Amino acid sequence: MARFSETTTYTLYGVLFGLCFPVASVGFLYFMNEIGDVSDLAAIIAAAHQNKLLYIIDSAPLFLGVFARLAGVRQDRILQFSASLELQVAEKTESLRVALDESRKANEMIVHMAEHDSLTGLLNRRRFQEELEKWGQYALRYKHSSALIFLDLDKFKFVNDTYGHHAGDQYLTAFADLLRGALRSTDTIARWGGTSSPCCCPKRIKMPRLKWPTNCCGCSTRPISVLPAMTSVLPPVSVWRCFRS
Repeated sequence: MARFSETTTYTLYGVLFGLCFPVASVGFLYFMNEIGDVSDLAAIIAAAHQNKLLYIIDSAPLFLGVFARLAGVRQDRILQFSASLELQVAEKTESLRVALDESRKANEMIVHMAEHDSLTGLLNRRRFQEELEKWGQYALRYKHSSALIFLDLDKFKFVNDTYGHHAGDQYLTAFADLLRGALRSTDTIARWGGTSSPCCCPKRIKMPRLKWPTNCCGCSTRPISVLPAMTSVLPPVSVWRCFRS
């Protein structure tokens, strides 16, 4: 069911309210016995209009309807203006939300680029040093055993010279994925530079000093193949520094 506009509603109310004046006037004259001894409705109305003032009262529905219509037009304009403002506010709010969301994503991307290696996605040296300092303080405070391992990918120059730098980049990326899969989710891996990857392993169980990294990572027994023409190559890994706190 369609809703009437405020102009139409106000006009109807004005006319109905204006009709109350002539009806009330005729009724008042009838009960005051100013009309005479008549019982027919048409006769009552005709007798009441012998008083010329009643013609002026009869114009009340017209004037009240006109004034109410003007008020309704004004109310419609106010409602349209209010709806327009609400629409603009909603559009601006959505635009601001999108801008804030894009800004948040951009900031997250900037932070990620500042803290991670662009090739492998591992932490860079600066962020790794922050994590190492945090876990070192934690280990000293709660007397927990932690391990710091430096892994180096040997003979990487052979892959670069034989298959090209693109294959070398893919080789480094695949090696980083091997490290992620071999270590725990709580361990921190980084790219120190070149082919060196330090690993910080908090709360590490006690194992032989040099046997543990090889057994844990197992990287030297997992072949890597990054190009169709490239045969699977075992990544030779050197543990060139390993100690526990």
